[in-house]
Amino acid sequence: MPGGPLKPVPGPLLEELSHGRWLPIIGAGFSKNAETPNGSTPPDWNELGIVLAHDVIGLEYNNPLDAISAYEQAFGRVALVDTVSRLLRVHDAQPGRAHAAFARLGFQHVVTTNFDMLLERAYDDANRPCLPLVEEAQLSARNLYPGPRLLKLHGDVHHPHRLTLTDDDYDQFLQTNPLLATSMGALLIDHTAVLIGYSLDDPDLRQLLTLIKSRLGKLARPLWTIQVDCPPHVVNRYERRNVHVINLPRTNKLSYGEQLAELFDALRDHWNAEVIEESQSTSERALADLQLPTRSSRVCYFAVPLELLGLYREFFFPVVEQYGFVPVAARDVLTPPGTEAAKIDALIDRAVLVVIDVSGRYSFYEAGLAFQNRSPESVLIIADEKMPIPNNLASRHILRRPSDWMASPESLAYRFEHWFREVAARRTENQASEPERLFDAREYRAAIIAAVSLLEAEAARYLESKKSADYRLQTIRTLTDLVEKDGLITADERRQLDVTVRLRNEAVHRNIQVTRQQASDAVRVVKDIVDRLRRESN
Repeated sequence: MPGGPLKPVPGPLLEELSHGRWLPIIGAGFSKNAETPNGSTPPDWNELGIVLAHDVIGLEYNNPLDAISAYEQAFGRVALVDTVSRLLRVHDAQPGRAHAAFARLGFQHVVTTNFDMLLERAYDDANRPCLPLVEEAQLSARNLYPGPRLLKLHGDVHHPHRLTLTDDDYDQFLQTNPLLATSMGALLIDHTAVLIGYSLDDPDLRQLLTLIKSRLGKLARPLWTIQVDCPPHVVNRYERRNVHVINLPRTNKLSYGEQLAELFDALRDHWNAEVIEESQSTSERALADLQLPTRSSRVCYFAVPLELLGLYREFFFPVVEQYGFVPVAARDVLTPPGTEAAKIDALIDRAVLVVIDVSGRYSFYEAGLAFQNRSPESVLIIADEKMPIPNNLASRHILRRPSDWMASPESLAYRFEHWFREVAARRTENQASEPERLFDAREYRAAIIAAVSLLEAEAARYLESKKSADYRLQTIRTLTDLVEKDGLITADERRQLDVTVRLRNEAVHRNIQVTRQQASDAVRVVKDIVDRLRRESN
């Protein structure tokens, strides 16, 4: 059972997230988390109606939709759109903390009924530009951006003819936007909708429920809504409409937006952890090391365009392996559909070193992620000599490659090795004690995985010093066979190593629990052998 901010989120719903099957639907209430120069916040749906009703002479306020429709009748469509744009602070409202945290989640599809540009700006700020879809003709467009497809169901202020604002707009929506409604229905067939920023009195919520019923009927999945301190009678009203409530408890220390931000950050951490647990890889070493904390990992993640990956594998990956690290590209790790962005986030989070070729379409997003939580010296940017570098990356370690480098990649690989040798030396010393540190922290499963990874690295380094052929291609069992031939492993140690490797494999592939005694035996035997290998290598 999850704790902290995730405690109100049911386990099956978290599992849906881990498999990339959430469909966030963002309503007007979410925009109240925006920031403006004078500190005021954009109005929610009800507040918008109250302000507009004040300008209509003789109008007694009943509900937002009635007030907005009356305003249009009194002053015309152009005046309505201009006033709504001004009140929503479209010109100067900026994403708040909740928007920023939401944009870091790796959703492929997001739906909003909001008219503003706050989500687009949040994705831009996160270096994950999204693809807004406003017109039906855009639905077939391929998303070439690192961010999601953002379906703006009711249009936005930049497309006033598409705005759904008044009684007439809502009444005619399904007839005038059949493809948008169908696209939304298709998403809801295999995704679980999670509503954020909606109230029961919101006409957008009612229309969403009508749309879903008209498209899916009794086969519709239940919807979920995220609320803060929602009273029991309101929860019951949601439930009667087949909308389940994730009810965050109110805390005096945090605002509504801050509570949402904490939830989104916790969801991202959970998703990143689970996507690795669900992953498969062609590399046993990569799969094992990715399950370790960043401090313990030996993963070097390569963010490289697909068309250059072959060259990097041939000339750069062997350098990484030579120093006992594990090179990994996104294509080496297979995760469930709909989790590509979460996978990249998780790989960068778990890697101890990151190499980014900034000629890829996701490159600057990946660079931003890499520099968020690690020291600058652990990240290398590789860029064409003629490519301009954004100011926020200009002070980082950059390896410039000549435009004709493909004709002779060995020279660039040599310069890469110069950088890698220095950072690897610092990391290797720190990681030598990781199995013992994890054991002392009672992380027994991680301790046994780290112990085998350490032994692999040290055995490879020893054999490299002895010029043994093809040592980088060997499994841990073959590596220890080669070391055993040199008399550096006793028969008892060999038996214990076989048990340790079997336990490591079961821990990685079956997520079994490891006992304290098993971890103690593994850490002890590996430490003795590693100390011996280091003495022989020097």
